[in-house]
Amino acid sequence: MSAEEPTLDAVLEAFMMDAHQDGALATYLQRHPQFSLELIDLSHEMHRIPADEPLPLDHAARTSIDAVVARVLDTWPMQEGPRNLFAELRPADYGRVSTTMGVPRGVIGAVKDGLAIWSTIPGKWLARLAAALGGTVDELRASIGGASPQASYKSEARPERKEPVPFEQLLIEARVDEARRAEIMDDGD
Repeated sequence: MSAEEPTLDAVLEAFMMDAHQDGALATYLQRHPQFSLELIDLSHEMHRIPADEPLPLDHAARTSIDAVVARVLDTWPMQEGPRNLFAELRPADYGRVSTTMGVPRGVIGAVKDGLAIWSTIPGKWLARLAAALGGTVDELRASIGGASPQASYKSEARPERKEPVPFEQLLIEARVDEARRAEIMDDGD
């Protein structure tokens, strides 16, 4: 009965398991000389540092870099503008906000896109919307009408920007019933 010769895959797999031991490559080269090129290639592959991964920095280098970054930030402090309250909203969040505000999602989207004339939106309603979005009215105002990072147009014709309309007109177009519309509009200052 003759012993079966191991396959290349079996030898390479076994070598990968034993490669961390001292002298593993020499042992495998002696036992399986027919696979010497493949074993050497695998050994090199396992021990090389990928080109896209930088070498780790030592403590002194990290400390030096941190000091330079701190000096730069002291010299040129970062100017943060008001945050965009709509930037991180997902579709489910629009649903939550529209339920909280008692209007269809389309109304929230139209306000976000600047399709409502700001001065026609009741102040208390704006304050409630800002709170529902986790911000202030000033942040809400700065967030309105900005380009959406998710916006994507597949038509060949350039999309035309609609002109803003009074807020009540948006509510009418969104088919908000008359009683709810009056409640929202009376919610003003």
